[in-house]
Amino acid sequence: MVTDRKDEVFEADCVESKWNPMKEVWQKATEQVFGWTKGPPWHSEIRWWNDEVAKAIEEKRRCYKIWHITKTASDWNKYKEARRNARRSVAHAQEKTGQ
Repeated sequence: MVTDRKDEVFEADCVESKWNPMKEVWQKATEQVFGWTKGPPWHSEIRWWNDEVAKAIEEKRRCYKIWHITKTASDWNKYKEARRNARRSVAHAQEKTGQ
């Protein structure tokens, strides 16, 4: 496969003309060897992500949205507390899984 298109690469006069055939050959070769997969969902990649962390992050986002609308000091303090709790939840979950 690679040798089939080598003349096309060597005879090209500009970088783009050389690069595109090489790229296509490499992509086809890796597709034949490894195939294509759809990656896992983001949350399943992160071992420490759990319901407790998800709830803490969601609460933090909710508090931020409220503060963003009202701009009051009390809502800012609630957001800061929720942010602190989210960080603690993440740290605790990472500690449990050893990451």
